[in-house]
Amino acid sequence: MKKAIWAAVLAAIVSIFAISCSKTSMNSSKLIGTWKLVSVTVAKGSASETQTVTGGYTIQFVKGGSIFVSETTGSRTYSYSGTWNVIDDDLYTVFDDEVTTLHIDEINGKSLTLTHNETSNGTVYSVTESFAKI
Repeated sequence: MKKAIWAAVLAAIVSIFAISCSKTSMNSSKLIGTWKLVSVTVAKGSASETQTVTGGYTIQFVKGGSIFVSETTGSRTYSYSGTWNVIDDDLYTVFDDEVTTLHIDEINGKSLTLTHNETSNGTVYSVTESFAKI
């Protein structure tokens, strides 16, 4: 019960924050379209490892704030939708009341690079995802 209330409150705060912020980066219009994940780099300190993505993982940004994600693993395809907003150079996505913040490192007509931190067993990793526009 508390988790559901907390999720609803967090979603309301993010929605109010996103609507009330008028400072939106020019990058937001460049996101519109469909992007395919091509590589992921995971770094811990000075060590890093880059993996080329062979499965199908796409993100579609729709004008107006909708986002659609499709992930194909083997013979299965998973799809889900949510919302997105850009404030300064940060991309905020919301899926099932869970907010994720990604930093937009690079965006042009053909490529998109996003970074974020993930924590596993107390260790913080920097994750860089590279996408190609399709």
